[in-house]
Amino acid sequence: MMSKKFHLRIEEPVVVAHGEVGDNAWGHTQFPHLEYTTEGIVCSWDYSNDTIDYDGISYKRYSKDNGKTWDSEKGSCRTQYQVMKNGKQFKGFLAKGAHKVDYLKKYTPVYISPAKYSKGTYFFAEDIIEDADKKVFAIEVDENGNENVFECKVNWPYQVLGELFGLVYPITMLFALCNKCGLLQIDGDMYFVLYAPGFDAEANSREGAMRKYMDKSGIYVFKSTDCARTWNYLSQIHVGEDEWVDDPEFEGFDEPMMERMSDGSVVMLIRTGAGLPSYIVRSTDNCKTWSKPKKFDDIGVFPQICRLDCGVVLSSYGRPGLRVRATSDPTGLEWEEPISIPFSNPNEYLMSCSYTSILPLSDREALMSYSDFYYPNPKGIPVKTILVRKITVVFEE
Repeated sequence: MMSKKFHLRIEEPVVVAHGEVGDNAWGHTQFPHLEYTTEGIVCSWDYSNDTIDYDGISYKRYSKDNGKTWDSEKGSCRTQYQVMKNGKQFKGFLAKGAHKVDYLKKYTPVYISPAKYSKGTYFFAEDIIEDADKKVFAIEVDENGNENVFECKVNWPYQVLGELFGLVYPITMLFALCNKCGLLQIDGDMYFVLYAPGFDAEANSREGAMRKYMDKSGIYVFKSTDCARTWNYLSQIHVGEDEWVDDPEFEGFDEPMMERMSDGSVVMLIRTGAGLPSYIVRSTDNCKTWSKPKKFDDIGVFPQICRLDCGVVLSSYGRPGLRVRATSDPTGLEWEEPISIPFSNPNEYLMSCSYTSILPLSDREALMSYSDFYYPNPKGIPVKTILVRKITVVFEE
């Protein structure tokens, strides 16, 4: 199959919601996400301090006309999630914020972050008797909207339990943190990708499980064949010498998202930090093994990837700024040049949180949400604003 020639038509932004005048705190009116409902589309966004206790709240607006107008009234609509083989929808994993505990004091951590980082101590989860923060829970929704919370069995060799900034980070939150973009279904089986500053899951011993760059996040992929009841470790991707950057902003490999390409392979995009490169990897065996990481762009927080039914794959990412990129290559390896999205105040470094979401509208159309920190409100005052833009694939003869 040959790549098709095309270009993207990106329409002017539509306002979903404005923030308050003068409310410029990081985490407020940021991180928008798009999902389908029974009656249209919902756009949600966070209002929080963006800390690991996850104590913020979420706001929502609803659209019944593919994002042309937005309303705060929910009506009778319900958010629609991916459907599992049992007919139930998978809402995601149960979130549980980091919190202070006393029980870890009686254990000796197997790794402590160096002084230059001073944020984490890490344990092998199997060594910790107390199991409250080792449990993983998920949520399924039936056809009537009723939710069922159930405990998952996770088979993860050398599973990590971390204490960050003096707070234990529950394992269910490692999964829940990737609820918005971690799940991919292939032939009814569920694949989930997350990131954590964890151990080498394929080592031959506990000593060998200690990675060189333990402070930096790595990618872990899990597979479930029983509707999310059991999650088995499948593969991992860790930082190597070619990707390592001696920069305070370098985080390792994190914020991954996977998509299946037209040729059946799976492509994953990965962040390494604000103002630092994003990477792309590809699997031809349903996520069991991955190609060597290749630089995707020189920026790329929270990279999104979405394949439309016409065969074109869209991606959005940024910080600083925001870029949209596309490909019609069935393998997902060759991409068009990125397109920069304009902002209201291009002179600022932080014009946006640069977290986006892409939702397919048709075989050639998609809706992208993002934030603009200086978008004028109805009175002309620059405020944090949640926006959407329609993207259309136009094939060339």
